[in-house]
Amino acid sequence: VAREDSFVAARLVGLSPELLDRVGYEGLEKVAGLCSRVGKDGEGRGRGRERRFVAALLERSPELLDRVGYEGLERVAGLCGEVAGFSGGTAVKLLAWSPELVGREGVGYEGLEEVVGLCSRVAREDSFVAARLLEMSPALVGRVGCESLERLAELCCEVNKDDGFVAARLLEESPALVARLLKCGEGEEEEQGGGGKELVASVYWLCSQVAVAGKSWRTAVRLLGQSPELVERLRRLGGGGKGGKELVLKVYGLCSRVAGSSGSSGSSGSSGTRGSGCWRTAVSLLEASPDLICRAGYEGLEKVACKASEIAQAEAVAEGGSEEKAVSFVRGELSEYADFFDSITVGLELRKVKPVLLHYLNALLGYRLEIAEAEQAGQGAAASTDGERIFLPGRVKDFGREEEKNFVLYKVLATHEEAHLEYGSFDFELVRVQEVVSKIQAKYGERRRAKINGTSDLEEFYALFPEPALARDLTTVLEDYRIKLRLQAEYPVLGEQIAEMNAHLLSKRTSLGELANDKQRAVEVVAQRLIAGTTKDPVPEEIEETLDRALSVAQTLSSPQADVHETARVAAELYFLINESFQGLYHNQTEQPLQPFSAPLDQAQVTQNIGNFGRTARKISAKLASNEPNNNEPNKSEEKKSKGVKPREVESRIEALEPSEVADYFSELETLIRTEKGNGLRRERGTFLYHEWGSDIKDYRLNWARVKERTLEGGSDEDEFYLETVQKYAGLIKVVRREFQMLRPEGLVKLRGQFDGDEIDLDAAVQYFIDKRLRLSPSERNYIRTEKRTREIAVAFLVDVSGSTVGATIECEKEALILMSEALEELGDAFAIFGFSGHGRENVVFYKIKDFEESYDQRVRRRISAMTNEQATRIAPAVRHTTTKLRQREEKTRILVLLSDGKPLDRDYHGSYAIEDTRMALKEAERFGVRSFCVTVDREAAEYLPRMYGSSRWVVIDEVAKLPEKITRIYKRFTT
Repeated sequence: VAREDSFVAARLVGLSPELLDRVGYEGLEKVAGLCSRVGKDGEGRGRGRERRFVAALLERSPELLDRVGYEGLERVAGLCGEVAGFSGGTAVKLLAWSPELVGREGVGYEGLEEVVGLCSRVAREDSFVAARLLEMSPALVGRVGCESLERLAELCCEVNKDDGFVAARLLEESPALVARLLKCGEGEEEEQGGGGKELVASVYWLCSQVAVAGKSWRTAVRLLGQSPELVERLRRLGGGGKGGKELVLKVYGLCSRVAGSSGSSGSSGSSGTRGSGCWRTAVSLLEASPDLICRAGYEGLEKVACKASEIAQAEAVAEGGSEEKAVSFVRGELSEYADFFDSITVGLELRKVKPVLLHYLNALLGYRLEIAEAEQAGQGAAASTDGERIFLPGRVKDFGREEEKNFVLYKVLATHEEAHLEYGSFDFELVRVQEVVSKIQAKYGERRRAKINGTSDLEEFYALFPEPALARDLTTVLEDYRIKLRLQAEYPVLGEQIAEMNAHLLSKRTSLGELANDKQRAVEVVAQRLIAGTTKDPVPEEIEETLDRALSVAQTLSSPQADVHETARVAAELYFLINESFQGLYHNQTEQPLQPFSAPLDQAQVTQNIGNFGRTARKISAKLASNEPNNNEPNKSEEKKSKGVKPREVESRIEALEPSEVADYFSELETLIRTEKGNGLRRERGTFLYHEWGSDIKDYRLNWARVKERTLEGGSDEDEFYLETVQKYAGLIKVVRREFQMLRPEGLVKLRGQFDGDEIDLDAAVQYFIDKRLRLSPSERNYIRTEKRTREIAVAFLVDVSGSTVGATIECEKEALILMSEALEELGDAFAIFGFSGHGRENVVFYKIKDFEESYDQRVRRRISAMTNEQATRIAPAVRHTTTKLRQREEKTRILVLLSDGKPLDRDYHGSYAIEDTRMALKEAERFGVRSFCVTVDREAAEYLPRMYGSSRWVVIDEVAKLPEKITRIYKRFTT
C-alpha cells in the first residue's frame, strides 16, 4: 500500500489490530485496497481534502463493516466520495453519521443513497445549500422523507440567491419546525408515523411552489413559519385526530392546486404540477382558511377557491397576470364577496344575534359582558368565558337553515357560560376543601407543588392527583352538571331548551369505541348521562357498575345549596372510584373527549379580569368587624367602570377605608349598580362622543371616545414662520397660484344648441331655415343659455400633531398647509384645517386651526405657525368628527385629506384593532358622501394603508421635506 500511498499505509498500521480482529487479513486487504482507490479517485479534489476523507473512511470502517459488511462499506464510500466532489467537510461528516443512518429504521442504505443523490443534484445549482442540507439530513430524513427534503432544498436555493444568512437559518431551524408540524398534525405518540410525512410534504410543497414558481421566497419563508399555527388551527377545526389531519391535507392540497393552476379553476389540476399559477391567491386562501371553514365549512372554502381562481383568470387576461382582485376577494374586501358568501353558507352568524344575546345576558347577570368569536380569540370553537367576555362560535350551522333552532343553541351556550359566572364556578378556594386535600394526600402522598404566581386554586387542586387531566375533566363535567340543574330549576322554559340542545350535542359525541382506554370511556359515559340523561352507545358491562355508583354520588349536586366546592368534593370521590376500577393511564395525546358545553374552567384568567367574589365577601366581613384605623388614603379619583364593579376593585377600595366608611361605600355601590349605565363615556359640555368599532367583538362600542374641541391660538411671534415659509417657497407659490387659477371656472358660460335659453343661436337658426327649405326635419336646439359655473368643493385637512411628528415632520406639515392655503385662496374652494392628538379614548383633542366659515387671514396663519407635536394618534374619532363637520356643508364634493406620519397608536389602542376602527370610520365617511385621501411620510404605510383606505386613496412621500412641494400636486390631481 505504501508504494501507492504512504498516507493510507500509515493510517492503516494504526487501525490494523482492530480490523484484523473484526474481518481478518483478507478483510484488511480489502479495506486497504478500497482506501487506495478512493484516494486515487479524489486526487482532483486536492491533496488535503482527499487525505481528510481517506482518514475518516479508515476510522469509520470497523463500525461500518459490522453494520453493512464490506459491500455496504464500498457503497457508502462511493456515496461519500460523490459528496466530497462539492464539499469535503460534509463528506467527512457524512462518514461519521453513516453508521447511524444506515442502521436507522426507515432510512437504511437506500435512504442514504436517495439523500446523497438529492444533494448531488442540488449541488449543481447551489453547493452551499447542498452541504447544509446534507448536514441536516440525519435529523430529518427518517421523519419526513426525501420528497420533503427536495422541496426544502428548492426553497433554500431560492432564498440563498438573495440572502445566504436567511437560507442558513432556514436550514438550521428546519428540524425544530418539522417536529412542531409533526406534533400538530399527529400527536407526539405518532410523531414517527408515515402520516406525518404526508403532512410535512404538503406544507413544504406549497412553500416551494410560492418560492420557485411565484419567485417570492420571502412570502414562502413567512408561510413556512406560520405553518405550525395554521396546521394546529385547522386540526382543531377538523375535530383532532384522524379527521383533523385529513382536513389539513385537504386544505393544503386545495391551496397547492390553486397555486399551480392558471386561474381556470380552484379545484382542478394536480398538486404535482408546478406553474406560475395563482400563488398570491393561494397564500391568501391558506391564511384565511381557518376563518372561512369556521363560517362555511370545507365545501365553502372550495367554492371561494374556485371563484377566486376565476377572478384571477379574468385578471390575467385583462391586466397581464395581476391577482389583486382575487386576493381582495379571498380577504373579503370586494363588494361582491358578501353576496357570494351568503349564497354558499348555511347556519346563523354570531354577528346577527349578538345584540339580542348581549341584552339577554346583561339582564341575567346584572352587568355588561362582551361577546366575541371564539375562533378569532384563539379559543377554538368551544364556548368559554374569561369573566369579561363570553366566547361563542362565529357561526352555528348544526340545524342548517333552521335559524330558530340555531339561535336556541346560541342561547343555551351563552346562558351556560353566563351561569358559570352567576353561580360561582370561578370562586373556588382550596382552603375551603381542606378535608378533601387531606384525604387525597393520605391516598396518593404529598404531590402539591410550590404555588407559581398566576396559578389558580383549581389548578392546584388538580395537581394534588396523580393524573391532573382526569381530575380536571371530572370537575368540568360535574360543574357543567351542577350549572345545568340550577338553570333548569330557575328557568323551566329554558330548561326544556337545554335538554333539547344537550340531546342534539350528544349525537355529535365521539363513539366509545374510538376512545383510548376504559378510564376515558368511563368518564365519557358519566358525562353523557349527567349532561344529556342518556348515552349515545350502549354502556359496556365493565363500566355499568362504575356508572351507577358515579350517578349516585353526583346527586348531591342537585341541592340548591351546592356550590363549586361541593363539585370538587364529588370530583375527588369519582376520581377515587375510576382510578380503582380501571388500570392504565387516563391521558394520552388524543383530543379531549369531554367538555359537553364549555372549555375547562380557566379560573386564573377570570380572577385576573374580575377578581374572586368569595374572597372579596370575606374581606368585607373582616373589615367591618375590625376597628383598627387605616393610614392609607382612599383613592378618591377611582373611576367606577360602567361594566360593573369587579371584586378586585372593591377589595382595593375597602382596604383604603376606615371600618366606619365601608357602609357608606356600599351605599354608593348600590346606587351605582341600580343606575342603568352603558360602557360609554358621559357627555360633557363642549365635547362630542363617538362610537368605536371593536374588531374583537365585531360591533360598535357606544359613546366610547370623547372629542374635545380646542381653538389653537397663535401670537405675533408666530408671524416669522409664515414669512420664512412664503419666502422659502416663493417660486413654488407663484407657479401653484397660476396653475390653480387655470382650474378656476369662468363666472358665466354660454351654452349653444339648447332647447331654450336667453337668446337665439343665429348659426342654429340659419341651419333651421335651410333644413326647412330642403324639407328636412329641423333641429329644435336653436337657443343660447347663459349659466354660472362654480367649483362646489369643500375640503378639510386633518393633520396629525401627535408626539411622533416631532422635528422635521411637524415643520413640513405646517409649510405644506401654508402652501395649500395660499393656493386654495386663489382657487376659491372652501377649506378647513384641523389638528388632532390626545391621550386615551376619553381625551381626544381636536384643534380648530381654520374652520370653513373663517377667512384665511393673519389669525389663521399664526395658528398654523403655532402648531406643535402633542401626544398620541387616535385617528378614528378625529375622522368621525371631521366627517360630521363636512356633512353640514352644502357643496356637492366633500373631501377629507389626512396628513399623518404613521399608523394609529394610543393607550390600549394599536395594531389591527386601531387599523380596523380607522377603516370603519373612513367607510362611514364614504357612506355620508365624504371622499377621503391620506398623505403619509411613513415608509411602512404600504403594509396597512391599503387595508384602511383601499388601493388608490393614499400616497407615501418618501422624504418629509418633499411634502410641501407635492401636496399641491396631489390636491390638483384628486379634485380634477
